[in-house]
Amino acid sequence: MDLPTNTQPTAVHFCWAVALAIAAAVVVFAIVALARAVARVVARRTVLLTTIAGLLVGALAVAFNRVTDQSTESVLFSGQDAFGALIKDAPDLSLSVLVWLLVFKGVAWSISLGNFRGGPTFPALFLGTVAGLLAGHLPGFAETPAVAVLMSAACVSMLRLPLASVVITLLLTSSAGIAVGPLIIVAVTTAYITTEVLSPRLGVGPERGGEGSAPVVAATPSRTEPRAT
Repeated sequence: MDLPTNTQPTAVHFCWAVALAIAAAVVVFAIVALARAVARVVARRTVLLTTIAGLLVGALAVAFNRVTDQSTESVLFSGQDAFGALIKDAPDLSLSVLVWLLVFKGVAWSISLGNFRGGPTFPALFLGTVAGLLAGHLPGFAETPAVAVLMSAACVSMLRLPLASVVITLLLTSSAGIAVGPLIIVAVTTAYITTEVLSPRLGVGPERGGEGSAPVVAATPSRTEPRAT
């Protein structure tokens, strides 16, 4: 990801990192909770309801295109190949486009997670990047630290793998320099704690597939990382 070089983080950066990491954890937690609800419904009549779910995801992608005049691929696919283009096109994207992308992509991801296709890693990173581009407009904040903070927070909230989330985000934001490292660590720690606190209190959340493994979201057997959302 071709991000501008980041200067040394300030106290304002750390304050935003904590607040945004908490918000990211809550949003990702809600996405996972919705996915588990979808999985329970789909399990009743798998073939029929999985087909309907696929049509809903397609409808969300078309709706995003109609509302924003942007490509449906941003909603349909995992985002693995879209990071570079997203950052490059960011100056030309309005805030409303980014907001709609978060909404449509988030709902489509929830539906996909509870069905036949939907991986945990790249959609979380992609949504974190989109949210970071939005947060870059906050007072005292900038695009690079915002993207790094929200990408890492979304990743750890989904995977519950703090060290892996730090390493992944550092690799993806390496063009910005090592100065984003402390912000990433703070964001990962905050989001991880928030997710761990939310799960037992609400009685829902990702289930662990074993120590050190990524969470199993859907009620159906786990699958490998998909190409689609």
